[in-house]
Amino acid sequence: MQENRFEELLKRAEAEINESASSRNLNEIKAKFLGKNGEITMLLRGMRDIPPEKRSEFGKAVNELK
Repeated sequence: MQENRFEELLKRAEAEINESASSRNLNEIKAKFLGKNGEITMLLRGMRDIPPEKRSEFGKAVNELK
């Protein structure tokens, strides 16, 4: 289930980056996904809800996504 979430976020980020018309827009996209309240950042904050035996795998996947 999380893999689908990762793939979906990656596809959305890539699409938004490819459609970006300016460096300002790229910075907005970066904030949207990697900022303090960004979507990928929220995934990392949710690690406490992941069973301990799966946290390492989850963390690696999120870092690859970043």
